[in-house]
Amino acid sequence: KRSAVLLALAASSASAVELSSANWDDATSGKAVLLKFFAPWCHHCQEMKPDWDRLERTYSGNAGLLVAEVDCTGHGFSLCTEYEVRSYPAIKYGDPTDL
Repeated sequence: KRSAVLLALAASSASAVELSSANWDDATSGKAVLLKFFAPWCHHCQEMKPDWDRLERTYSGNAGLLVAEVDCTGHGFSLCTEYEVRSYPAIKYGDPTDL
């Protein structure tokens, strides 16, 4: 029972993978991506955050798939512009060179 509690605490404290132009190439190299482009003030983004975080934890060890998020109001602004994000949340999946 104690190990289950420790595992739950570790999973809940795991931080989300947040992409920016600075870490994009290294983080996405050789992987398919499932990305959430968001704005922190967006109500729908806030509502889906717990489920998105759970999805990120579920696939965190997958070598072929990166589940991550991009803050369009912060360090990810240039990525949101490049990928023509016009509303929040925007979900994109596929080859990171062809989203």
